[in-house]
Amino acid sequence: MLGLIWMALGIASDGAYALLASSLSGRLRRSLRARRRLDIGSGVVYLGLGAAAAFTGEPAKA
Repeated sequence: MLGLIWMALGIASDGAYALLASSLSGRLRRSLRARRRLDIGSGVVYLGLGAAAAFTGEPAKA
């Protein structure tokens, strides 16, 4: 029974995220300013991930 409740809550929360994303996607696609900010934000995330991978990894063994 607890598993069914867990599944129902998961489906409800995922459905809410999907509805929110679909309603925001139209606005974000039409707005050049929002698109520019999203591009900059995703670039910063990729740079951060690359820096984290470069500085925290183990040195390569010869």
